[in-house]
Amino acid sequence: IETPRADVVVVVDTSAFGDDAEHQARIAVAEALLRSLSAEDHFAVVAADLGAEVLYPQQGLEAATPEAIDAALAALSDHRHGGATDLGAIFERALNRVQGTEQPAVVYIGDGLATSGERGADALAERLRR
Repeated sequence: IETPRADVVVVVDTSAFGDDAEHQARIAVAEALLRSLSAEDHFAVVAADLGAEVLYPQQGLEAATPEAIDAALAALSDHRHGGATDLGAIFERALNRVQGTEQPAVVYIGDGLATSGERGADALAERLRR
């Protein structure tokens, strides 16, 4: 059975909420997820706080080779965390990366607490429907 290529954006909450141990745990979860991808899959890594900063790759999605995953994890580890969490802005940016792909997925790693922008589920869903 041929498995279709996955196109995954991994969003890691890097907001100020939580301590360094929690931040390191989120990085470990991201690493486990990325290393579970096949080399045929494609991915991007986004740091999520007040905005959504795509850490890797600069454009589009990258093949999930060990070298690309190492580069993405290095960028994530080097990213300075802090700030509020605007889930609407974060998911808009992540969804733009996988728009039009065959097997799109956005995986969010964090506490899910919005501290900026839309804070309710209905408002967030409405924003993402646009």
